[in-house]
Amino acid sequence: MAKYRVSIKGKNYEAMADLARRHHLSIAGHSVTKLARGAYSVQAFADGPQIKTLERAGYGVRKFEDADRAGRKRQAEVVRPGKADAAAGAVSFVANLNQYLAVDAVEAALLAANKPPNDGFTTIISLPHKTWEGRQCHALKIASGAGSDRPGIYFLGGIHAREWGSADILINFVQQLTNAYRSQQGIAVGPKKFTAGQIQNIVNHKNIYVFPQANPDGRVLTA
Repeated sequence: MAKYRVSIKGKNYEAMADLARRHHLSIAGHSVTKLARGAYSVQAFADGPQIKTLERAGYGVRKFEDADRAGRKRQAEVVRPGKADAAAGAVSFVANLNQYLAVDAVEAALLAANKPPNDGFTTIISLPHKTWEGRQCHALKIASGAGSDRPGIYFLGGIHAREWGSADILINFVQQLTNAYRSQQGIAVGPKKFTAGQIQNIVNHKNIYVFPQANPDGRVLTA
């Protein structure tokens, strides 16, 4: 049975609290929106019979989308490399794919960024503990040279299960930065431009740590 993302309007705060306790709805958000005349609204997921029950109980329900259909559409947008590709780290530049990377593809791209010709200024870091479902996570250090006084910059992504964009954004960042440093070129990000000299200065004098996928178990669940 299809689940819909809906906006539910209730007459008072106590009624909104009753949504989870009595109607067993999955609430899609961290807060309730206060409306005029003491009313409140919240976003949730509900199927057809639940929507009818809520309407009979006096709630106003506005349907946004079929969450199941949206989920299937998202699945079609995921890049899933074969075992050979994942082992070889053969992942194209993210900017050219127009699709989200699956968990294995994120890890493959990160490992590929540490291989020649980048291995002179990159280091793969294996996280000390595996995830709840037994997956091994990696981070990447980008730095040429060493020194105790070098500033460290940390990029973290993929914390929430449905936070798909950040892991791909950070893989794209890694690919652009390593390619620009190696080829002594600049980078343009929208209207902002970084010269080849600025890129060289960043990698030569700072330690950059990129951990793009903190919650691969959640990413698999929502794929």
